[in-house]
Amino acid sequence: MVRPLFWLMLSLVLGTTAPTCDQGGNSTPTPDMTSNGEGNASGDAALAPGTWGGDGIRLVVREDGADFEFDCAMGETADPIKTDADGAFANAGEYTREQGGPVSVDDPPLPSLAAEYRGTVTGDVMRLTITLTATDEQIGPFELEKDKQAQLEKCL
Repeated sequence: MVRPLFWLMLSLVLGTTAPTCDQGGNSTPTPDMTSNGEGNASGDAALAPGTWGGDGIRLVVREDGADFEFDCAMGETADPIKTDADGAFANAGEYTREQGGPVSVDDPPLPSLAAEYRGTVTGDVMRLTITLTATDEQIGPFELEKDKQAQLEKCL
């Protein structure tokens, strides 16, 4: 028979939740919230830092946000990407189109546009669509895989 004090001490040491026991004393482990062990009471879980890649897109997830690189654009979110229990997420951010050819130091910077990065994560696959909030223009959809090399063709 598993002693409750043992599980309490183990959960304090490991920072996990102790298994629950049924009436017969049989223990059942608590489910993992995410693959990176993060989560909260609402079920939201931050993506672990790392790189995702796909055709025309590279995503670098940071603890405090994410950086996106496209064939002829770049983007950023300043908040962590947090998925809900269904793997869905939506983050506000910025999207900046790039131009091809040489750029002079006298050229004004290209404007950053407000954008929403919305998608789902299922295992190691992410589906993503970007919506420019001022015009409702949609960019994508994109399919990315965790730890996959991005296939970018930068604008010339």
